[in-house]
Amino acid sequence: MPIIEKTVEATDKTLELVSIEVDRHSLQKCRWRRAAEDGVEFAFSLDEPLRNGDIVLETETKRYQVSQFP
Repeated sequence: MPIIEKTVEATDKTLELVSIEVDRHSLQKCRWRRAAEDGVEFAFSLDEPLRNGDIVLETETKRYQVSQFP
């Protein structure tokens, strides 16, 4: 399980985009856990809360983006 401590600044926009859907209350927190739509689980231990659309991990084939529930 990846532990995310900050966002990824520069990303390769050609990679597959995978959402990590989160409610607005969790998005305001600095410590939480969630699974991406492809089943990969993440733990977040942040200095400051994330924002909708932040990229948190980039692999060789995928980019993982935080998406707030509508």
